[in-house]
Amino acid sequence: NEKAIVNYACLAGEDFAEFSRRVPSAFYFVGTGNQEQEADYPHHHPRFNIDEDSLPIGVEMHLRTVWAFLNR
Repeated sequence: NEKAIVNYACLAGEDFAEFSRRVPSAFYFVGTGNQEQEADYPHHHPRFNIDEDSLPIGVEMHLRTVWAFLNR
């Protein structure tokens, strides 16, 4: 996809960083914001919400990753 960003440095506070030091890994974000639906507040904000139309995209990303791994 032309919207994919590879090797993007991120300072997210995740334990994943330790796992990825030990085994080959990938970490990705699915954009869930949508100003038209007022789903543009940051995490931990009382009005945080997501655009649920993004959920199928996240599911497809996971499925394609699994399929690629299993078919290698």
